[in-house]
Amino acid sequence: GDSWDAEELIGKALAKNPDSTAALLAKARLLAIRNELDAAIEAVDRVISLDPDQGRAWSLRGDILASSQDLAGAIAAYDNSIELQDNNFGDLFKRAGLNLQQGNYELAQADADTMLAQAPQHPAPNYIQGILHFQTGKYEDAISSLSTAEPAFGQYPLALFFLASAQLQEGNMDQASALAARFHNISPNNIQGRKLLATIRLQQGKDAAVQSLLQPVLESNPDDIAALNLTANALLRSGKTNEGIELLSRVATLQPDSPAAQVRLGAGLLLGGQGDAASQHMDTAQELSPE
Repeated sequence: GDSWDAEELIGKALAKNPDSTAALLAKARLLAIRNELDAAIEAVDRVISLDPDQGRAWSLRGDILASSQDLAGAIAAYDNSIELQDNNFGDLFKRAGLNLQQGNYELAQADADTMLAQAPQHPAPNYIQGILHFQTGKYEDAISSLSTAEPAFGQYPLALFFLASAQLQEGNMDQASALAARFHNISPNNIQGRKLLATIRLQQGKDAAVQSLLQPVLESNPDDIAALNLTANALLRSGKTNEGIELLSRVATLQPDSPAAQVRLGAGLLLGGQGDAASQHMDTAQELSPE
């Protein structure tokens, strides 16, 4: 953790041997820790030019590129590191995660299968497998895999989010509520986590909690459609009809071609006793989607 002394020692090593791959690799790691990513890539590429079969260098290159959001470049680097190293479990996990981010589910599944064959009860591959099940609508299987990963939520906090979401899809409201609340407690700034917990609280009839959860979301993004709809529903149910209609009107303005937005606004207006206005929006919805 003492980067300045580390830098001095690495500098002395490189002064003695400028082509030391070990010292260059240490320099690249230090630069990456400092978030000096361009310089880190330069150092790690120097290692690769000296020793193209250095698996650790390819692995570090993948880490640096992933940090700079060059996901395709990171995946290519992990391809090399995995091929060159026998102990490649960590890079398989990283590559699977990046493929998940890019929607390359078949490639992510292949890496998950390899990791599960090596360690069936390890939380890392079960985390990846659980998300893959969730994304393909296999919610019971997602619950099974994510429950195996859940004890390691400190490393994989999103396991709680996806496990809560899968429980909600299966109608297991108590489990979904507890998991979503845990995720929100450890990641209070996660917008998707707030919207998930608000969805559950709305179904539980806790309208004030919905508004409290979503107020920061709408303050940061007033055009968040899901947050607007959830808040509007909570307002309507708590008797704040005009405020709810105002939000539904905003959604209809943001989504002029959405029949669902027109129906929601029409229903809100009907609830507020504005039958003629409600009818107009229902007619618009039917014109947009006659079926």
